[in-house]
Amino acid sequence: MMYRGLQGENFTKFIQVLGQFFGPKSGTDKLLIVDFYGQVPPAETEPYVDYFVRQCYSCSRATTLQGYYDQMSSWCPPEKFIATEQMGWYWENGGVAFTEEDGNTVDSWGNPLYSVIGMARWNPEQGRKGGFGGYYFEYEYNTTRPANATLGDIEQKSIPYYSIRRGIQEQNPANK
Repeated sequence: MMYRGLQGENFTKFIQVLGQFFGPKSGTDKLLIVDFYGQVPPAETEPYVDYFVRQCYSCSRATTLQGYYDQMSSWCPPEKFIATEQMGWYWENGGVAFTEEDGNTVDSWGNPLYSVIGMARWNPEQGRKGGFGGYYFEYEYNTTRPANATLGDIEQKSIPYYSIRRGIQEQNPANK
């Protein structure tokens, strides 16, 4: 559910009611996920929610992601935090140019680092995050990444869904 209209105590009551049917307190194994952009959900909702999905659209720096998480770190375990990008805007390259805390700007394969993969690689200082995501990631089905020399890609073969597939490998590497 998206956190918009309801606020404060009313939103908390709403989540508590939903929490009877969804989420960790319901006993149903059905997820309760709160999606939000600017206004951070109330801390009192945490026991009822499986994941908090922060729309981090056009986020270009790991330090910004850390700041987003810091707004809720006193009450939200890192494993409940998910950072997402707007893939509808950035289907051609997987987001905006991204810089990690150490200044790195390339992915594990030597290609320019964009925000979807950057969000997958990033973890809060407080621990491992719950995941990363992309809104409208299906738009990436026909990309030319990573074989797009105009972006600085060094690989020769294009991969459909490049950012999402490589992001999954960054977040949860396959066993070798």
